[in-house]
Amino acid sequence: MGKLLIILLVTMSSILSTTSVSAENNYETIEKEELITKEQYNQLIDNLKLNNVTKEQLYEQIIEQQKLLTETQKEKVTDMYQYINYAATLLGIIVAIALALIAETGRRIKNEIKKHQAKIDKVLSSKEFDDKLKKIEDSIIGFNKYKEDSERQITELVELINELNNDIGLDKVKGSLSGDGESKAEFLKVEGENEFISPVKRVTRDLKTIRRIKELSNGRCDLCEQYANSINIHHIVPKVSGGADSVENLALLCASCNHRIGDGTNMNKSELEKIKLAAEKRLKKYFPGS
Repeated sequence: MGKLLIILLVTMSSILSTTSVSAENNYETIEKEELITKEQYNQLIDNLKLNNVTKEQLYEQIIEQQKLLTETQKEKVTDMYQYINYAATLLGIIVAIALALIAETGRRIKNEIKKHQAKIDKVLSSKEFDDKLKKIEDSIIGFNKYKEDSERQITELVELINELNNDIGLDKVKGSLSGDGESKAEFLKVEGENEFISPVKRVTRDLKTIRRIKELSNGRCDLCEQYANSINIHHIVPKVSGGADSVENLALLCASCNHRIGDGTNMNKSELEKIKLAAEKRLKKYFPGS
């Protein structure tokens, strides 16, 4: 279509150029013929030399000559206007053809777009596509659930390790066993009698209660009162000292505070009273009648 349009425009330009040249030539001819030609002048002189020519005859000859010139000029002007009319008509035809070609091309493009869109809609609305999309969504949901469960299990495992460390007083054991042989033997004897390292001694935790307490805290530390992503359970009275897993004996601490106070020996009196008060308030507010 582009090549055809270029050919039409070149043809139109050529015709207009030819018409313009013809019109200019006609105009120049008309201007030149407005004056009497040399031949006409000589003919007129010859007529004037006739002895029997009267003034009336001479006047009539001049009038006839003028009429002849006028008719010739009219014919040439008419020819010029005809050329212009032909060119205008041809130009109109070319423009109409070009517009028709443009409209036809636009219609074809529109139809092609509709065909491709119909194919796309058919695929998107098919059951096979829905099934594939559902599998992808299920895979993403399953992966996210697996990730959340894994993160939760890892967090719980870390908390259980920390609690076990507090329960058996691992730091105390490590410190006592780092001495000489006599002190190690004495430590094992004493703690063995107290069943401190007995393999049958295990602490049973009410995990539901602990999880409930953590949810209620919204990640807020009882000691520094800052919010943290991970909250640790700390026994106010350590398990090795007979502390229970009761709500009033469980403090919620961020990792930094829990690490700093250790088993509670690094905590001053005011800090101890603060976490006790927080545990008591929690008991009265969320576990009334316990």
